[in-house]
Amino acid sequence: SGLTSDHLKRALADESAGVREQALLLAEGRLMPSPDVADAAMPLAHDSDPRVRFQWALSASFAPERAVRPLVELALRDAGDRWLRAAVLCSCQNPENLFLTELLSTPAPQSKDVAALHVEVGRLVGASAPKTVLNDVVKRIVTSQVDFDRRAALLAGFGEAVRKRYPRAPSGSLFASIFVSTHADM
Repeated sequence: SGLTSDHLKRALADESAGVREQALLLAEGRLMPSPDVADAAMPLAHDSDPRVRFQWALSASFAPERAVRPLVELALRDAGDRWLRAAVLCSCQNPENLFLTELLSTPAPQSKDVAALHVEVGRLVGASAPKTVLNDVVKRIVTSQVDFDRRAALLAGFGEAVRKRYPRAPSGSLFASIFVSTHADM
């Protein structure tokens, strides 16, 4: 009589990583409408198997608001895996909103991998944020409480993407004006 929510929940908790990975694929269409399936899937963001975590990152796009915190935690945990970082960023919807807010409020170790993640998030935000919120995004990054290296990496990626979006702007003037507009004392 077909695949039921109970079947999916059992498969998502199976001892075999391959079964859990495939269960995530099968559950994607039910993550939003079925809270019990989503409840069973969310812990797989912290699965011991990297393939399960990778598939979870891709499947998380089917429950975007619920998956924001686990996506950030996963991205920071596995920052050294560029494919996992890509999967996480593929699942980010409106990254300038919830994902960026969560990233800016989550502690992270200092490493080149975490810096690379922040550059990529900055690029994604700079490339996708509506023009009307660019100043606000810069202000949120600059005034956040995260360490300087993380803010600098976010701004570097953001600036790179904004320069590509607006190639006719005089060199540096758009980014400089955004920065200056966030500092009343300048």
